[in-house]
Amino acid sequence: SLTNLTVLYLNDNRISDISPLASLTNLTVLGLHENQISDISPLVANSGLSSGDAVHLNGNPLDTASLNTYIPQLKNRGVDVRR
Repeated sequence: SLTNLTVLYLNDNRISDISPLASLTNLTVLGLHENQISDISPLVANSGLSSGDAVHLNGNPLDTASLNTYIPQLKNRGVDVRR
């Protein structure tokens, strides 16, 4: 129900499931440093993440699909993805 949220920092929280973030389509900055996230497909499913938005994923054990498929898809949409 936080669909108007634009900035969200969830750093250092041991988060592994980010599926609720798929519906936060007004996000422009998303900080997810130092968690337990391996699958970032919910970020690709978030249709609001686009050019000029930023996602910070440093310090997460990203899986192969996230590294080789999902990050490039987000970057192709103009999202600044840092890992």
